[in-house]
Amino acid sequence: MRDIAGVVVASDPGREVVCSGVVSNVSQTDVTVAFDEGRDALDGDDGRTFHLLKLANDVTYRRLRRTLEKLSKDKEVRYSSLVEVLFGTSTPGENAESSSTPPLDFYNDNLDDSQREAVRFSLRQRELAVIHGPPGTGKTTTLVEVIQQCAKQGAKSAASKNKAKDAYYKVQGKLSELRKELKERERKAMGRVLTNADVVLSTLTSASDDGPLRNLPRSHFEVAVVDECSQALEAACWMALLRAPKCILAGDHLQLPPTIVSETAAKEGLAVTLMERALILYGDSIKRMLNMQYRMHGAIMKWSSNRLYEGRLVAHSSVASHLLRDLPGVEDNDDTATPLLLIDTASCSMTELDTPDDESKGNEGEADLVAIHVERLISSGVDASSIAVISPYNLQVELIRLRLSSRHPGLEVRSVDGFQGREKEAVVMSLVRSNDAGNVGFLAEDRRINVAVTRARRHVAVICDTVTVSRHDFLKSLVDYLSSEGEVRSAREYSSDRTCADPTCQEKLHTVLAGTGGPCPFCKRGYCFKHALPEAHGCGDEARAHARAAWLKSRGGTVAPPRLRPDKKAQVRKELSKQLAKMADSRKRQTKK
Repeated sequence: MRDIAGVVVASDPGREVVCSGVVSNVSQTDVTVAFDEGRDALDGDDGRTFHLLKLANDVTYRRLRRTLEKLSKDKEVRYSSLVEVLFGTSTPGENAESSSTPPLDFYNDNLDDSQREAVRFSLRQRELAVIHGPPGTGKTTTLVEVIQQCAKQGAKSAASKNKAKDAYYKVQGKLSELRKELKERERKAMGRVLTNADVVLSTLTSASDDGPLRNLPRSHFEVAVVDECSQALEAACWMALLRAPKCILAGDHLQLPPTIVSETAAKEGLAVTLMERALILYGDSIKRMLNMQYRMHGAIMKWSSNRLYEGRLVAHSSVASHLLRDLPGVEDNDDTATPLLLIDTASCSMTELDTPDDESKGNEGEADLVAIHVERLISSGVDASSIAVISPYNLQVELIRLRLSSRHPGLEVRSVDGFQGREKEAVVMSLVRSNDAGNVGFLAEDRRINVAVTRARRHVAVICDTVTVSRHDFLKSLVDYLSSEGEVRSAREYSSDRTCADPTCQEKLHTVLAGTGGPCPFCKRGYCFKHALPEAHGCGDEARAHARAAWLKSRGGTVAPPRLRPDKKAQVRKELSKQLAKMADSRKRQTKK
């Protein structure tokens, strides 16, 4: 779905694409392609056979190229005040204020002082303003206020005898004319809607000259606001910026930048975002930073604040001391009462997997520890959907998913890059690297670690080999902070020399077995992974009774309704028996594995 497909004539040796479109639907027997234009080339009944090919989507590339060509060759564009400011040939200024200018009447009364100042500053600047929004500081809320204020001030922010064949071609010709007329009507209608709108929301690439905004004159907008500018290619930003004399850039250049596949292009400057470049040119004179954060416990925030944000972040009173144990239904124990946890695998024989340098990295021991800690949190009452497991390496993500996803489908296990912009009550991190050489790979990207840690609201657990990762200064600062401000546990604390409680088994309860294999919640005895399921060691009746109670509770009560009609009672009993049978079969299959 949404792939680009091209149509070629089967007999054409050059395989030239006669028209292209977007795949809109796929079934077992059909592929439906929506064609924007050019489908007239398919009309006719001349016996030709067509092939459908998947094409690389070069639409974005062509739009970026056209934008850069316009920026470099169009004199009217090149010498605009905004362009000159962003290329450093002119100095950004402020709008003149008179003593009669009334104070701002904010739409959102809950804005904090730094947000209010960012709004005032953005309105005051003539060509350029940057809103720096560290994690959890309400950047989007601030931008909404900026856009509302701009609008209030009047600024606009951006189809096989010959006779039958003759009739066929006449009909097709008419349809072709109707399609052209429809497109023209659509263009005019869209132009009217956009012209009358005070605010137009768009992706960067949709703001190009061949997108919907082509229906508007280039001078239509007065302000262009680019959110998450620190994650966008500079070339993409120019698609929007060429449409207004003023821009407001918002983001956090201390989090992950856009992904650049080409190392050569990155070294040549493609990895430097417009927001970074503007800050290099003008520094704090064009920037206001939001400093009140509404996500993280104060202890989780403090390391990131001190290391990257000059110690300026302040935890709002509503989050400054919140913990997992404060959530409804969550137990108060060692795991839920600490915001910071370091599980150290150093000297525990949990080295990373030996994979080629160009392949992703994994660590089976750390994956086991992640499974243990997640299970402990869930057993304490933390909902699986409130937990995120984050690792910088895709191989490690898959190893962890194999251990947890089938049992906890609501649990999110992702790479750091896939979790930017998100948050969870608890975050469990696996840093993976454990080797004698002290190689940390792309863990050395400071912004990647910043993103991972700052996804957590109430609890962050970092699992790593402290000896290996401490070879890198930034990672060492994290280890040192966790060691001094949080709770430190050795991976050995998650293992045991006890043997499986099943009399026929002498399996040692090491690491993963101690965490995910026992103790049994019914008999409280420890079992290895093979015998951990209640049906495998004799607690099947208790497990079924527990499942029955949980099922009844999900239907509105802890016991069966007392006044069920006989037919309704039989229906409920039949449905319950069916569910319990499925659960028993599932457990048996897992036991056999």
